[in-house]
Amino acid sequence: MQTLLGLHRTSTELELKVQELLAELSTVNEQLCCEEDLHQRTQTEIEKSFSILQATLEATAEGIIAIRFLTSCTDTATSSIPNSILPSVPKLKKVFDFIEANYHQPITLYDVAQAAGYSPTYLTNLVRCQTGQTVYKWIVQRRMAQAHSLLVNTDQPVNQIAAAVGYPDPGHFIRQFRKIHSTTPKMWRNMHRS
Repeated sequence: MQTLLGLHRTSTELELKVQELLAELSTVNEQLCCEEDLHQRTQTEIEKSFSILQATLEATAEGIIAIRFLTSCTDTATSSIPNSILPSVPKLKKVFDFIEANYHQPITLYDVAQAAGYSPTYLTNLVRCQTGQTVYKWIVQRRMAQAHSLLVNTDQPVNQIAAAVGYPDPGHFIRQFRKIHSTTPKMWRNMHRS
């Protein structure tokens, strides 16, 4: 009889624990759904902002908006844009300072995370939450901004520009450029110089 009472009590305790865990799982699931909805809205806003930024860059290249680019006579690979395209987020200052200082060489998420004192996973989530984009996309955007400057303002061949903005493999640079601009760097240069 005591065995049956013990089993009944254990069964009841297990049922309560399962119900408690199911309630926690339901709460976590609701939070994830809310975060996913927020992420989708943020992604849409970022896409709109990126379209505006891209249109502004193209207008600038065509002479509608004048922007001065500072270039170094001795080393165009490390020349910088006076007003960086990287956002000013106090919590991410180390991240964007590192990208600004090192975009012209091959860098990884791990390098950026180490410089900022975060784990790569935490940094990925933090940057995405604060800016709506990944660390990698910010690196690519900074590299492309410098590539635009070098394509318009210099006669350097594409393979030298690729190396100057952190792509040792010119083919990778051309593929990345084409993915963003739907054209090759050489054709983009010709369109924006005429």
